[in-house]
Amino acid sequence: MKLNGQFEIDASRDLVFKQIINPGLMAECIPGCEVIERIDSTRYRAVVVVGMGVVKARFDLVVAITSEDPPFEVRSQTTGIEGARASSLVAENRVWLTDLGNSKTRVEYESEVNITGRLGKFGLGVMRKYLEKIGVRFAENFKAGILSADIEVIPHKTHEEESTPVQSDPEPLKTTPTAHPIPENFETQEQNSSVCFPETVEDAVRLLMDEVDSFPLAGGATLVAMRNAGLVKVEKYICLERIEKLHGISVQEDGRIRIGAMTRHYEVADSTVLTGNLAVIRQAAAAIANMPVRNMGTMGGALAHADPAADYLAALAVVDAEIELFGSRGARTVGIGEWILNWYETCLNSDELIKAIYLPAPAESYSSYRKVARVSGDYAVATCAISVEAHHQQVRIAIGGCGPAPLRDPDHEFVLRGESLIDDELQNLVKNLITRADPIDDVRGSAEHRIRLIPRLAQDAVTGLLEAHASSS
Repeated sequence: MKLNGQFEIDASRDLVFKQIINPGLMAECIPGCEVIERIDSTRYRAVVVVGMGVVKARFDLVVAITSEDPPFEVRSQTTGIEGARASSLVAENRVWLTDLGNSKTRVEYESEVNITGRLGKFGLGVMRKYLEKIGVRFAENFKAGILSADIEVIPHKTHEEESTPVQSDPEPLKTTPTAHPIPENFETQEQNSSVCFPETVEDAVRLLMDEVDSFPLAGGATLVAMRNAGLVKVEKYICLERIEKLHGISVQEDGRIRIGAMTRHYEVADSTVLTGNLAVIRQAAAAIANMPVRNMGTMGGALAHADPAADYLAALAVVDAEIELFGSRGARTVGIGEWILNWYETCLNSDELIKAIYLPAPAESYSSYRKVARVSGDYAVATCAISVEAHHQQVRIAIGGCGPAPLRDPDHEFVLRGESLIDDELQNLVKNLITRADPIDDVRGSAEHRIRLIPRLAQDAVTGLLEAHASSS
């Protein structure tokens, strides 16, 4: 995959070039860089940690400067492996500088990156988004650090100036202490992982804190599959099945609906209390995969994984669901809009569990859910959920699968007038949702295809909403 970008910095081109080839600064600016060492005048070894949700990796890389044209351009090659060759990376990089005058420089870069192994299985679309985010953070760090007196400038020799033999032992240049050194023989899959069965959330949290590489086990379909594919390292599963407080759907005294995190998809789909505008949650649950998966999977497990193509997310977004968490510091509640931070990344801390999902009291109204998938039972290419509040007929629309989190634009959501809708209002809303979209290319569809689906899904969902309105009148 090809990555590119640019940024401007208030510094002369000569200074920027010196710092671009300064590994001391690179160690400070590259997110996740733990160690950087000299091999010789043009080669450096770096240890970089990456993380996408529950998928973590530590790469041992060699960066070789292949050509320089000071102060205009530098080319390099990055090669390396993760762990015991679980994944490999090769990247051809080019950085070039343009003098903009007044001590201002434009930095442009491009990389052709090839990742194989377990991270290749994770999906190049997601990897691209992650690496693009790293590029943005690098630019921010570089601009902040280039003029810092604390940054050590490492002497650098060009190819022509090199006169000393290659060192047999790398000379440490900059090291950030870490509690997790590179394992000598990292295994991506352990055959003797065990399972614990706590009976309270307090016990489950204590196990999460005490056990290294432990994971909460809900339905298990996604987590076990990711472990078997080598995407996550699990030493111990903390099975939540026996914790009674995590099960069931109930109506609270204030009318809100509480869904325990371990409630199965089929229970949500069959619920008789999810009525009116909350029926969209039932519809989304019924669209999940197939009956065996719905019998095994849980709402809490689906939320924790935070797959953008999952069915629940858009439906929960349009009803403003809240998520109750419990961890070592007690309980806290977050809104669904705060839940997802990035691709497969949520605000759930490592010592926390999802305890329950809370929905507002159902209104005497209606809702609609639409999904586009390659085949029946597959993850969605894109989804759309619509819910209408009875009191003022405000139409709420959320699009799933077109970014790390569902797309909503409350400022442009409109009022349904009787049994009709104003096309201009829907079109304006759709245009604004498209500007917020950030889809990926993957095996289910291209980013461009997902963008094209947004108007169709919104129109189909609104049509379903009007049909439900007419049948209830």
